[in-house]
Amino acid sequence: MISTGCTTIKTDNSYNDSVIQNNNSYNNQSLNKTFEKKIIKKEPINVSYIFNDSNFELQTINLTLYKSYLDFYRSHPIDNTLPENGTFYTSFFKYNYSDHVYNDILEYTYNYSNNKKEQVEYLMHFISSIDYKIVDDFYYPYDFLYRGYGVCTEKSLLMAKLLSKLNYSTSVIVFPKNNHLAVGLECTTPQYDKYCFIDVTDRFNYITDDTMKFNITNISLEDDDYFIVNISNGNIYNSTKEYNLVNMLKNLTKENNKLIDKYNIYNDRLIKIENSSFEDICYNGGEYTVVYIKGLGKFYCNDLYEIYNNDVDKSNEIIARGKDIEYVFKKYPFFDAYK
Repeated sequence: MISTGCTTIKTDNSYNDSVIQNNNSYNNQSLNKTFEKKIIKKEPINVSYIFNDSNFELQTINLTLYKSYLDFYRSHPIDNTLPENGTFYTSFFKYNYSDHVYNDILEYTYNYSNNKKEQVEYLMHFISSIDYKIVDDFYYPYDFLYRGYGVCTEKSLLMAKLLSKLNYSTSVIVFPKNNHLAVGLECTTPQYDKYCFIDVTDRFNYITDDTMKFNITNISLEDDDYFIVNISNGNIYNSTKEYNLVNMLKNLTKENNKLIDKYNIYNDRLIKIENSSFEDICYNGGEYTVVYIKGLGKFYCNDLYEIYNNDVDKSNEIIARGKDIEYVFKKYPFFDAYK
């Protein structure tokens, strides 16, 4: 998977730490156990996740997992010999022992907000905050939440599952060339077939923004073929407002970049004119005195004053417009294209 990294704060109890430190021996013991179809919840394990929401306010999700369920999942590892198609990805959900933890996460989501958009964003912030870490094996969502780290596969599949339990139509979007996986959410403004693009690998991104600008590694999906694996059928997410917002922010980004280029041109010329001491020369010589500006050429004083004053006015206009754009972007700090 693509290595991108992210930031998270994860706390858990001492039992959790000890299991991670003795991972190999623990797994070997688990593989030799026999399980009944109905597994009793035994030996609770508490894990906590702390993350920032869209308002940069700290949120906490406390989950109780069970060692008996964890044992079961680890004794039934993901079959990575399956072809990379729907069977492989849906195999992450073939056992039902994770339902209680899905429901706990959704309870936090419902308590956070009644607004559907804010609920989806809450889940995106939560999952994108979980550590990205290269792993040797694939983990079920239950084990992924226990460990507190994983790659784009674990992150995207957990997000897709939670969205499906919110009754949305969801999928995973697979990019073979980049060895990357993202979430597809059926929406009103699709980027991929009928799906909006969601990537929770690195950090929060707007649902309709697929610029893929990660903190550590930039990857380009433009030349990569993709295929879509359906996870669930359900409601369509209304992404129209967000789509318009992202397009507006992208257009402002382009305008801001052009303003910077223009300002540099005007500012460079102003510096060269000022360094020529033209005001002293013109004051002593008159308006038709010729002044040589290094890098620009020769000018009459009256023309030079006009050029200088015009460049000052244009520079001030650019600065004012730049402040307006900056004010807008401060309201949307998660839009990465501007950063």
